[in-house]
Amino acid sequence: MGITRHCAELLEAGQKFHYLYGNRLANHLPMALIALDRLGATQAQLQGYFDKASTRLQPIEASAGASDLHFPALRGRGEHYFLPAKQFFQEQIAAHGREKTIREFLPRLLPSIATSAFHAMIRLAYAVDARHAEETAAALAYWTVDYQEFPSNAETKPHNCARIIADVTERYPKIEFSKGIIVDHMLDVVRQPDWMQTKVQPENINLEDIARVALDAYLGTGDFTLLHGVTSCHAMRLLLPFCDNPRFALRCYWEGLVVAYLSTGPKPVVSPELNREELPGWNTLIQGACASSNDHRIKLTYSCHEESAHYGWPEYQAAAAMQA
Repeated sequence: MGITRHCAELLEAGQKFHYLYGNRLANHLPMALIALDRLGATQAQLQGYFDKASTRLQPIEASAGASDLHFPALRGRGEHYFLPAKQFFQEQIAAHGREKTIREFLPRLLPSIATSAFHAMIRLAYAVDARHAEETAAALAYWTVDYQEFPSNAETKPHNCARIIADVTERYPKIEFSKGIIVDHMLDVVRQPDWMQTKVQPENINLEDIARVALDAYLGTGDFTLLHGVTSCHAMRLLLPFCDNPRFALRCYWEGLVVAYLSTGPKPVVSPELNREELPGWNTLIQGACASSNDHRIKLTYSCHEESAHYGWPEYQAAAAMQA
């Protein structure tokens, strides 16, 4: 479907900003603009969000990194290599097209799918949804230069995804965390004793099972980290058609989601009672998101609406209402 012209113009205006701000926090501007546009926000709402959100962002400085580097030499090189990486991907897209470029490089980024607390992959998925070439290049560059793996044991066990979450919770009931942001806590998880001996992969894996676990975990904890499980699961669905090995992609994503869950403490998941009659309707939720300047409310509403339409699960309405 793509995006409106006004949204595209704002995306292009936002390309001058750094992909991070503050203490390594993700710049949500492009993602939220696309989500707002897809939710039906007016031009005034898009412009109002842009004006407010951009006040906390900083322009990205001219890069000190070498401009002649190519993938994979750019992988994990950090912010100073963002502009050379973006230029590289823009050249790839100009030469080969947007979809072929994504298919070529996405498989090589998958082992780091939880980079920047999943924000890099979410930004790429939204760029795919928007069909915007420059934003696609920016998202690929962000993921590439910030590349960070959270490795785990690749062996499988005869349990489903939900049972594996229960198993790792029992094995690591209370984790001591260093000060920092989500990715720092995720690193603390993979540094736990015997972590690489802990099997986290189910024998059979599919996105629907993962989506159910991600949704239940957020509904059952209300945890901010696990909100990203819902939005990243939507992103995974958008990116999966570009993966030449979907099973490998799902295993990479599940690995990251398990680590993210444990990085919450782990918090116990307590299933809430769902009374649909008391929930705000989708129109109300969407109108509230479109009038909001809260990045995560906007993105969560968009993802929940899209996932609800795909899976038909009413719990997505409840999840969206948690940020309303």
